[in-house]
Amino acid sequence: MFGESFFSILKIKDHQLNKKSILTEISKLNRPFFTKDSSVNYNSFISNTNWDLPDFNLNPNWLEFSLSHRDKIKLTNFVKRKYKSKNIALANSWFNQYYPNSGSDHPFHDHGDTQVVCVYYVELKNISLRTVLINPKTNKEVIPKVNEGDLLIFGGNIKHKSPRNFEDTRKTVITFNFDLFE
Repeated sequence: MFGESFFSILKIKDHQLNKKSILTEISKLNRPFFTKDSSVNYNSFISNTNWDLPDFNLNPNWLEFSLSHRDKIKLTNFVKRKYKSKNIALANSWFNQYYPNSGSDHPFHDHGDTQVVCVYYVELKNISLRTVLINPKTNKEVIPKVNEGDLLIFGGNIKHKSPRNFEDTRKTVITFNFDLFE
């Protein structure tokens, strides 16, 4: 359950029960997101996402839609304990898909406006597509050993990326950002 101290991994118990309905909902939208990032020497893009839509937060609430009641309770209790907070609130949530052999990716970035980031791996058949984190103490790249059905949890200030997808499989994640308060 605990990887290195700056991230954690939780297993989603009801992943197989919910995976098909999650992917069906995501398939209703096909919106690539392109960005020109000066930190990389190419134009980066995500194959399909609702991150940039004005109401990405609301339609649907991915936390409510994608996790069972028992998995939501497990997650919220874990975040409260790990980050020593009495209360947490969902700040926002969205999905990202990286199509096979597309070269789609998400360069290094952080979620500095929130305290806790959770990445739920709905589809991850190829481990070379695992999220890469920057260890804040050593400034070295770390690749957590997540698998499909896992939830990667780390601080909003941790730099991370999704590697370019030149594999024959699709990667689908749902991201939840949480704010902590007393």
